[in-house]
Amino acid sequence: MEIPEGVVAICEEAFVNSKVIEVNLPNTLMEIEARAFKDCTLLKKINIPETLSVISDEAFYNCVLLEVNYNNDNIIFGNDVFVAALFGNGIIERDGLFLPST
Repeated sequence: MEIPEGVVAICEEAFVNSKVIEVNLPNTLMEIEARAFKDCTLLKKINIPETLSVISDEAFYNCVLLEVNYNNDNIIFGNDVFVAALFGNGIIERDGLFLPST
C-alpha cells in the first residue's frame, strides 16, 4: 500500500485489522498515531521516512513484521509500539545495518 505524498499523519486505529502486506509511507509523514496498524497480522514490511518524528502507543501491536526500515535517530516512540509483534526473521534495518529485534 502506498500512502500518498502530502499525508502528515496516520490517524489512530486507521488500519486496525486490515489485510495490508507492505506499507510505503510518504516523505511528508510526521506521525503514526496510536494503534494505527494494530492487528495487521499480514503486514510484512514497512518503510519509515526520515520525516517521521512520532510513533505512538501500540502502533504496530500484534503485527507479523519481517522488515522495518528507518533512518532517523530522533523518532519518539510511544509505549509498546511493537508489543506482541513478531519479527519473522528477527531483523530491523537501521541505516543499512541489520539489528536483531529484542
